[in-house]
Amino acid sequence: MDPCPKFIGNSDFYGLGIRIGVYLQWISAWITLLLDPESAQATFDANSTFVFAIVIATIIAARKGADAIEMYLMLQFMLGFFVTTLSIVGVRLWLMSPDRLAKFVTTMKGDFPWKPTKAKFTALLKPIQRVAKTIQRLGRHEKPLKKRFSEWTRKPWRPKLSGIKIGPRWEWKSGWLYLIWHLPMELPLKVLSPLKPPGLSWSGVVWRTATAGMIAGYNLAFWFDSDSGAQQPPRRGCGQPYIFLFSKQQIQGSVVVLCRAAAVIIAVFVFPAAVILFLLMLRLFLYACLFLCRDFFSSGSQQTLESSRETLTPLDRVNTLLEERGIPFPNALQGYSPVPLFITSPFGNFTDVLEFFATPKGKAMKFSDVLRVCVSLGTTEEVKVKDAEGRQPPHGGELNVKCHLQLSVQNRLHHQIFCFLWNVCVVLSIAWFIASIELTIRWNHIREVNTIETTGQLIPFVIGVLSALQVVKKLFLLGLTKVFPDWAGVKLEVGDGVDGPAIFKIVKKNGGGDTEEGITGDGDVRDGQTEGVVTAKPTRRCSV
Repeated sequence: MDPCPKFIGNSDFYGLGIRIGVYLQWISAWITLLLDPESAQATFDANSTFVFAIVIATIIAARKGADAIEMYLMLQFMLGFFVTTLSIVGVRLWLMSPDRLAKFVTTMKGDFPWKPTKAKFTALLKPIQRVAKTIQRLGRHEKPLKKRFSEWTRKPWRPKLSGIKIGPRWEWKSGWLYLIWHLPMELPLKVLSPLKPPGLSWSGVVWRTATAGMIAGYNLAFWFDSDSGAQQPPRRGCGQPYIFLFSKQQIQGSVVVLCRAAAVIIAVFVFPAAVILFLLMLRLFLYACLFLCRDFFSSGSQQTLESSRETLTPLDRVNTLLEERGIPFPNALQGYSPVPLFITSPFGNFTDVLEFFATPKGKAMKFSDVLRVCVSLGTTEEVKVKDAEGRQPPHGGELNVKCHLQLSVQNRLHHQIFCFLWNVCVVLSIAWFIASIELTIRWNHIREVNTIETTGQLIPFVIGVLSALQVVKKLFLLGLTKVFPDWAGVKLEVGDGVDGPAIFKIVKKNGGGDTEEGITGDGDVRDGQTEGVVTAKPTRRCSV
């Protein structure tokens, strides 16, 4: 008999109703994305919001000293959404259907930006060379640290270091400050744009990336924290808890090492994108504030804008205008900024981002232009990207039909096999997480979590059931469209009768003419009597 006693689990976190709701959401989301990719934005929004709520609840429970195995179960919920159905950029949408995969392959084989050229290769090497020079410069010690730090900050916003003793600890911190200040970071938006399906918005990408970053951070904390994470002391009379990892395994030894390695790999993929997108949003907010202040305090100089319109970028024209008014905002704000947000290194030039998302209509950059960028980030409309010669690559619904058909004929079988294997992997991953959660609860003798008795379980349970019913409805309608391929030729029209009651007419088209065959049914209830007439006669179309 197992000496480890049972303990009462938290049914509001992983009770039966919550587990069933999550499982149904995984399955329904996969089927929805497979059958109706245009609803991916709504599906991702709903799932990411649910995951964010789980993250917040898990962090609060961890701070209150919840058991390690309970936090592991919550971590399985969070990772399960991103592994099974939830996508950051939306690449998995291209891989679920042969037709979508054909479009994706055609886009990737387009002339821009994937075709390798010498100029593109040189442009790719430049940021790598700048990073190498920055790191090499950090290790040089030809000059004292105090003098080098003064050169980094530059006048007129150089900090006063007189009277401050620089010790080894400050020297270590100043080295990281130097890297943060000078390390170039470039955002390949033009490279990422073909990966994002047209039906997804960039704001959704940012939101899901932030959520994935929180999950990756908590995953690292769970496996590396020895006090409240996976290595917390076991309960009295019990050993380390058991988890499902191809078999019954305890959280110790090689299992912890393997899970730590997986957590680091996840963080390597998630954290850079999360940091870049966070800095992008921060920079967008700061520039919005600057343009709003410029529009409020200065009316602008149209002559200056006209003279520099042909030679300067929109952002340079704004800088010139503000400097003429006595407000050198890049230099002033950079002195008070903890990181160099206003130099060209983090993302090249912010104008490139503005021109990428939206084309300003006026001659000068305004606060309204920043709002237009926000609208472009928040909508699901396709972002139009052009190469240096002004050509627009094929993307989404604007693919070249002839090329797409030729690609489908030649590689149809390969695409079908790949998509079949991809969907099999998704189904297996769903089964993996379900087995992991259920076996973990069983092996660790967690009780009072296998009934739906608390109110906290009803909300996710109802959401999961309704999601499943929506999928059943879509499957039913899809089956009817296969049985009745001429469904578009029949419609229901509603109109007002002569004596008042509504008339419902099922109208069947006769090949595109104005005259249609109508089957009319009207009912009139007067003095407790019902009268109904059904007629089939030629009638004029009068849709209401």
